[in-house]
Amino acid sequence: MAEKLICAHCGEDCGKDPVIYDGKPFCCQGCRTVYQLLEENKLGQYYTLMDIPQGVKTDENASSSSRYAFLDKEEIKRKLLEFSNEQFSRVTFYIPAIHCSSCIWLLENLHRMHPGIVTSMVNFNKKEVSVVFRPKNISLRQLADLLDSIHYAPEITLEQTEGQKGRRNSRILILQLGVAGFCFGNTMLFSFPEYLAIHEPIDGPLHQLFNLINLFLGTLAMLYGGRDYFLSAFKNLKHGILNLDLPISIGMLALWGQSTWMVLGEGRNGYFDSLAGFVFLLLIGKWYQSKTYDALSFERDYKAYFPVAVTRVNDSGVEESTLLKEIKPGDILRIRNKELIPADGILRSGVGTIDYSFVTGESKPVAVSEGQAVFGGGRQIGESIYVEVSAAVDESKLTSLWNQHHDDENEKKSSLQPLITKVSHYFVYGLLSVSLITLIFWLVFNPSLAVRAFVSVLIVACPCAIALTLPFTFGNTRRYFGHKGFYLKKPEVVEQLAHADTIVFDKTGTLTRPDVYDVKYFGRKLSEEERMVFRSLFMHSTHPLSQAVYKYLGEGDATLSLENYRELTSRGLLAVYKGKRVMAGSAEFTQLPGFERDDDSSPRVYLRLGDEPIGFFEIGARLREGIDILISEVAQDYELHLISGDTSATGLPIGKWFAPENVRFRLSPVEKRDYIRELVNRGKRVIMIGDGLNDAGALSAGLAGISIADRVYYFTPASDAILEADSLPILPRFLQMSRKNMGVVRASLLISLIYNIVGLSFAARGLLSPLIAAILMPASSVSVVAFTTVATSLLAHFYLKKSPRII
Repeated sequence: MAEKLICAHCGEDCGKDPVIYDGKPFCCQGCRTVYQLLEENKLGQYYTLMDIPQGVKTDENASSSSRYAFLDKEEIKRKLLEFSNEQFSRVTFYIPAIHCSSCIWLLENLHRMHPGIVTSMVNFNKKEVSVVFRPKNISLRQLADLLDSIHYAPEITLEQTEGQKGRRNSRILILQLGVAGFCFGNTMLFSFPEYLAIHEPIDGPLHQLFNLINLFLGTLAMLYGGRDYFLSAFKNLKHGILNLDLPISIGMLALWGQSTWMVLGEGRNGYFDSLAGFVFLLLIGKWYQSKTYDALSFERDYKAYFPVAVTRVNDSGVEESTLLKEIKPGDILRIRNKELIPADGILRSGVGTIDYSFVTGESKPVAVSEGQAVFGGGRQIGESIYVEVSAAVDESKLTSLWNQHHDDENEKKSSLQPLITKVSHYFVYGLLSVSLITLIFWLVFNPSLAVRAFVSVLIVACPCAIALTLPFTFGNTRRYFGHKGFYLKKPEVVEQLAHADTIVFDKTGTLTRPDVYDVKYFGRKLSEEERMVFRSLFMHSTHPLSQAVYKYLGEGDATLSLENYRELTSRGLLAVYKGKRVMAGSAEFTQLPGFERDDDSSPRVYLRLGDEPIGFFEIGARLREGIDILISEVAQDYELHLISGDTSATGLPIGKWFAPENVRFRLSPVEKRDYIRELVNRGKRVIMIGDGLNDAGALSAGLAGISIADRVYYFTPASDAILEADSLPILPRFLQMSRKNMGVVRASLLISLIYNIVGLSFAARGLLSPLIAAILMPASSVSVVAFTTVATSLLAHFYLKKSPRII
């Protein structure tokens, strides 16, 4: 009988026609592809690390008996899919098996395993992967089967299908905590006679029975409560990585080994109460850390006041700007050109051309007809549309989309985090060395103290406090900033703001008010029909100058239907009415050279209808309140620059605020971005502040980009922060508090260092029992969290107490 060939990836029978690659048999091309990817990226140890039963094939045509066959049901797909049209779908799966950087790499390269997968993004802390895929090439069930075949089985619960977010991780942790607490309490109970027998040893059958019960309870606490530490240490060790879980695991095993020998070999009680107590206290620290992270979660804290608003049409037909939290199903929203669709809905009127690149990563717009569905996260391109909301706004989804948006070319990384990671890495090497030296020393001079001191050293030392310093300091600061109208994309933005030395302001909509302009018209008198034509042209644009003219021509009046509407960035607006081209914008765009001027007066918007030049609007801008104080304060610490796409800065004291060589006008969006890059290449650490309309590239080119949000909010994923316009005058306080945060970080690191030095000195001398060391270890993390919380609260009270909002 011929030898049965087993697939090198999934372990199934390869059948009569195996796929051979690298001298190994595979049952299908999917398994071969996964194997090839792992080998090419030196992740061949994946098969050793993933100690999971094999047997699921990477077969696109998996049978209906698949464990995920229920995903073919339409009602289930509707509840799970965050976005879906004929071309793309998006889903987020909870993957419990995510545990290291290798998992992240593999899951973010799913598109190389199947052509139907477009992109995949991992949220490591939540153990989630968001996948954009082509439903014509791979179904939702086949996607789940593919993940299952590479041992990353999605966990799909009833809560998810009902639209609820379960707390899966916390349930497992609570169970482990409960078991460890039960074991700890009972080992202390059965050790109570030993505690009382200070001078005379206890003997007898009951004593031996209690010891055996303690052996069982201590082993249960270690294997169940401490299993995550053993698995993490083992898997990282296979990768050649020494993490903190390794000394913790060694300490538990050493304490268990010594205690087991004392019970079985010597008939003594052992230290199972200390072992169970150590595991219990470790899990309490882990639970506390998890709860604190939840408290700083962006989705949790920001959903109530995330600064995006839309225009809602009320029952009387009047348009009003409305915050997202006030939007409900059945509301009619007006979405202008380039505005974000905040929630799933139905297109009721207008020509829908939706750009879903924010959701799917694909920038090709999708045509939507009246009556068809539109999805939250899309952006309308072209004339205004009216959408009826069909589902409640999911603000956590919008914030997660913002967090996932990144520009690889301009990716900004923390300068402190790599240093702290490296310190934590070498800390483990140092800890293992100190523990071995301690063990050898006491084996020579006092063997009875050897294991006790060895275990205490492994337990008491804790670089966790070092690792927790940045997320808790910056996370708490971000929370305070959010309450004052300053919303940071990630906690690391605090560090970026602290290190900046240059600020570049965009003029229009940033230093000037986008809602208050002095508008004057010059040219022949417009007929009523012409007035309505140009009103209808300007109403679709979100640009401040367009909105100023729109209001001047009669906001809220009736409009006309225009064809082929287009908005060309930094140039103008274009449409067709009754066969004639309707144009508004710069003199160059409207092809009206006779209207050009050499002076630097207020910006002008030129009008053209067909071949006839009509006239122009001259728009005088008004400064925001408090801008003069803002500029004078930041000028003391930063080099200031001004850039604009306009022709001048009439009304601004340019010579007083900005050096002549630091002022640039008539810049296109690309030229704005290049200007920022030039400053960065000269060694400047740049903060770019703009309104997000025509400066998305510039916002992402510097160290940090801040988008100003007004009454009509314009959401841009390119920015690192969104600052409400009312909070712009207190920007200097935000920057000052960011710099002071670096002092909090340094002080926290010093506290952690002192703790470890003092704790190790006592543990190495055998003056700490393992139980006391176990109490001190999580206490160090709690002390860091308490210090950073109090310190950032005091900073917020000092720097932000005078702002108009209340913390």
